[in-house]
Amino acid sequence: MGKSVQTKGQKTKQKLFETAIQLINECGYDEVTVADICEAAQVAKGTFYVHYAAKDDIIRESYYTDMGAFVEEHYQVFIAEYAHATVRQRIKAFLLAELAFPEYTGVEVTSLAFSANFAACAPGTSEHLKKRVFMDELKKLIEEAGFSNAERVFLDLETIVRGYMASWCFGGGAFDIIEEGERLLDWYLDQADLL
Repeated sequence: MGKSVQTKGQKTKQKLFETAIQLINECGYDEVTVADICEAAQVAKGTFYVHYAAKDDIIRESYYTDMGAFVEEHYQVFIAEYAHATVRQRIKAFLLAELAFPEYTGVEVTSLAFSANFAACAPGTSEHLKKRVFMDELKKLIEEAGFSNAERVFLDLETIVRGYMASWCFGGGAFDIIEEGERLLDWYLDQADLL
């Protein structure tokens, strides 16, 4: 995960996403239209459709492209500040960046994203993990840590993160997802080689 330079198109897409998230958190998903998003982002409606086929795509894609960019940005900030962090600290920072994303997008968007992505799994196999390319960095970190069963550790860590996201949504965001997630991640990383 190197530091990436955003193109004009990527910046526009990010602006549309951030604007949509802000409007949805303020007004509710059903009350926000594509026209509202474009007006608030000061982007032409045609430009919106270059990046998204519909408003629903913002939700569906949020946990792929947008989450990936968010995690990468936060992880790179951590690496720049803590250049000598241990691999365990880097794994934890990566996963905490994942948990920060639903806090940023809000309960409604996170719940809708879960629903949309679960629905995509219903017909059979899902491309969920293939679409989450930013997870390759986590896999590399786990391998670097030398865990005896890297695949199991990856699955467990992703399950912890997704489980906390789901519980946070079910609870209406009533608990601190970062604090609670960090507590369980610390416990798991202490135990991972013993499991």
